[in-house]
Amino acid sequence: MKLKKIIMCLGLCIFTFLSLAQPIQAKEGTHGNLHWELPDDQATNPKWTMQFTQPINTGSYQTWYIRLYWKGHKVYCIQPLQEVDFTGNPVYSETSLSALVGNAQRRQEALWVSSLGYGYKGDTSQEMDWATQLLIWDTLNPGIVNWNSVHSSIRAKVNQIRERVAIMKKAPSFDNQVIPIYGYGKEYAVTIEDTNGVFSNYLDTTQTGIHTQKDGNKLTLWLEEGDAEQGTLSYPCLYASNQESNLVFYSSTSQNMATMKGGQPKTTQVGYQLVRGSLSLKKLDVQTGEQAQGLAQLDQAIYDVYRNETKVGSITWKDGQSSTLENLDIFESDGITPVTYTLKEVQAPTGYHTGIFVDGVLTNQIEVQMDSEHPDIVLEASDEVTKVRFEKVDGVGKPLPGATLTLMDNETGEKIQIAENQTQWISEENALEVIGLQVGHSYILQEIQAPEGYQLSKDVTFKVDDTKQVQTIRMVDEKEK
Repeated sequence: MKLKKIIMCLGLCIFTFLSLAQPIQAKEGTHGNLHWELPDDQATNPKWTMQFTQPINTGSYQTWYIRLYWKGHKVYCIQPLQEVDFTGNPVYSETSLSALVGNAQRRQEALWVSSLGYGYKGDTSQEMDWATQLLIWDTLNPGIVNWNSVHSSIRAKVNQIRERVAIMKKAPSFDNQVIPIYGYGKEYAVTIEDTNGVFSNYLDTTQTGIHTQKDGNKLTLWLEEGDAEQGTLSYPCLYASNQESNLVFYSSTSQNMATMKGGQPKTTQVGYQLVRGSLSLKKLDVQTGEQAQGLAQLDQAIYDVYRNETKVGSITWKDGQSSTLENLDIFESDGITPVTYTLKEVQAPTGYHTGIFVDGVLTNQIEVQMDSEHPDIVLEASDEVTKVRFEKVDGVGKPLPGATLTLMDNETGEKIQIAENQTQWISEENALEVIGLQVGHSYILQEIQAPEGYQLSKDVTFKVDDTKQVQTIRMVDEKEK
């Protein structure tokens, strides 16, 4: 009859002090759906007992370790101040831990305690089981355990669990960061180090879409051709994800119990992104910006792009839009030295000579470098219009006013509008300067009417030079004989 009055709780059972005034003869037993197991020296070894800071419902502060199973499931007590009913047949129903413990943080930590205590790294000792039960109680009910009453050997196990839980609570310094990778191949590998010193406790799980190497608190990442250009890596802390469900058994007349399974480990996530550079351009008039001058048009231009004298592609400007040269390396293989790209203008917009103005200075090429903060560069490339002066002179080279002149396209015969709705002009003392004729194109300067007393001059055919200098075209009229 005395055995039937045993009141159990720790490890899934509470025994009142008076209930164990005499040694228990049975080391294990079963009552209905409840099965218990006792240490061989439970009645004589002080490490199997401890005290609460509050009395249980029988009035005692003291309890002992017992391993308990409910319907074959190993369970832990989650209601420390309520005894387990061994005398009757308590009715239990399954519920959730959240229904009994409202604090989500405590629930999560208690599940970590269970996962990092009994059974972790193969420690299935009764001491570790006892320590796990004590810490579950104290986690769900802070301050309920009188730790001064707990045997030193059990406290040592408790401290092991606490250290593991502390690691679980602390994230690596690179948690949730996105790591830029600047090229393909291991030469572009990036190594990050956890300055918080906990990543060494995270499991080296298989990652897909990227190559990784884990070494203590360091993680090296690199991409090979065919790998995903971006993604997220996930590493669990201390143990792999637990897919088991936590079974919780509730009774209004007996202590509530739970398997304390399904505690998902803390995971650290590290994102990565292949960062490649791009080049595009915006064409401008060196003097007027976005507005072309004279006959010129900011319509089409071509730039060849080189890296170390090797052409890597071209950029075109057409109808006010630039093409983009993408997937460019930003750094050399050392991951530090920026790559230098050289742009050479091979075709200027209509009415402009080739060459790029950089800080007001004309050059035939421009060098650019990207960096991690500015991987996408839009180059503002300014050009200068062509300028052609048309001089009308007499036989001795003096300016000759009064001649009616026109300018024609040598290929189409079309007259050129030197001004709005104006295809001809009358010469004056000062030469006429036409802006924006097309480089390399052939034109005809034609005299329609000579000044009085002068012969009509022959047509002058010329091509526009690719030069920043003002090109001069001279037409000579001889006097009538």
